[in-house]
Amino acid sequence: MNRVSRMGSMLRTPTLLPLLARMKKSGHSMSLTDAADVAKISPTHLQRIFAARVKESPAKYQQRLRLERAAADLRSSGLRITMKEDPMATSEITRESIDETPTVVARRRVDKDQMADALAECLPAAYGYVMEAGLTMAGPPFVRYLSQSAAFFEIEAGVPLVEPAGAVHREDLFASALPGGDAAVAIHHGSYESLGDTHLAIDRWINDNELTASGGPWEIYLTDPGEVPNPNDWQTKIVSPLA
Repeated sequence: MNRVSRMGSMLRTPTLLPLLARMKKSGHSMSLTDAADVAKISPTHLQRIFAARVKESPAKYQQRLRLERAAADLRSSGLRITMKEDPMATSEITRESIDETPTVVARRRVDKDQMADALAECLPAAYGYVMEAGLTMAGPPFVRYLSQSAAFFEIEAGVPLVEPAGAVHREDLFASALPGGDAAVAIHHGSYESLGDTHLAIDRWINDNELTASGGPWEIYLTDPGEVPNPNDWQTKIVSPLA
């Protein structure tokens, strides 16, 4: 069913219209019971109708909305990696051993001034594929910086998985993995605009401890801006692999 037909089916289901509007407007997830109350039908009936008309469960639909809102916040923040020092933005930096994590990603060569727009396209695309393919996410979305020049980033942006995706049948998406091994890890507190503070602190910590970075770092967006609207309360995990 194409997008127009799908939307037509949704509009011909009056019981879902108030619910879909509420879900899109709200920054918080609704339980199945609460959603059924809004739709004025039983939870079992709602689950069945929702899956038939929207082509995903209420929980997955709301998760997709949250990711789309987060991507929109990335775009509106004008995300840039700036290098200015603010020690309050960075938690304690630790050396941790992490496991390799399979992923589905979009790869881009991105102008540094266009990072927010790129992520706003890449993350929903990867999430949508994972949901359609019936794969299980292992955590929040991320972006990995594979390399950079004065003007560009080479990135992988997507979602982590519990199990490898296998063949990905999309020209714009790929099966990949976040590497395992030792890494320098910190939590950035605050808006995306100041993420460079924590990247800079990690780089200095690696040098001070006579360690060597190995491969590009990545950011894991722990906070859902739809649920936590104040950027000062956002948390982003930054991981820098070590040799």
